[in-house]
Amino acid sequence: MFAPQLDALAPDYRVIAYDHRARTALGGSAYDLYDLAQDCVNLLDALEIEQCLLVGMSMGGFMALRCALRRPDRLAGVVLIGAGARPYTAEEQQMWDARYTAQEALPTVSRAFAEDEARYCFGTSTYSRSPGLVEHWVDRWTRIPSHVLVHETRSWVFQDDITDRLREIAVPVVALHGLEDTAVPLVHAQATIAAIRGAQMIEIPGAGHTVNLERPAAVNNALRMCARSVLEPG
Repeated sequence: MFAPQLDALAPDYRVIAYDHRARTALGGSAYDLYDLAQDCVNLLDALEIEQCLLVGMSMGGFMALRCALRRPDRLAGVVLIGAGARPYTAEEQQMWDARYTAQEALPTVSRAFAEDEARYCFGTSTYSRSPGLVEHWVDRWTRIPSHVLVHETRSWVFQDDITDRLREIAVPVVALHGLEDTAVPLVHAQATIAAIRGAQMIEIPGAGHTVNLERPAAVNNALRMCARSVLEPG
């Protein structure tokens, strides 16, 4: 899902994309966002990387905020894509959990579910502009084992409330957010950025939740700006 960013930035930077637990053999058991944050630190250790600019989309962004709270020494900065810090209400938790656990009896995610999920992930402009992109990801989602999906979603549906701790984040933070995002409404990302000292927001029109796939050029330009700011001397 970060192929457009890898292609654009790899000539100038060491760029690493990795699978979260849901795409590995560890995806079949329960975990939370702090486990994912520790996985990120473990990867940095294994690759002998002292610090990185951590880019997280959606669940990856939720994880990145917690990594910034727990291990700021390992981060030169954070870029949030389609993410915020507002926890889900009890009603929202019940709704989302029921939505995903309904798939648990199936071996893989149903096509009807994947098509419905796409409505949360892609903006209306993308459906008109790039229907093939939507179809590509719908097809990929139908191959996901359903029990793995349940553990993945519960890691973010039941996330803890860190809104009162956002002021503690001391690394540079930039949020990239599609103006057509319905999964994480813009207002929630704006509230998150407002609570973090010095954080910045870049709003991207014509894109929904998966803005890095829907508007890759705009995201790549923003990432270059962030990388120059925190990774290059001077």
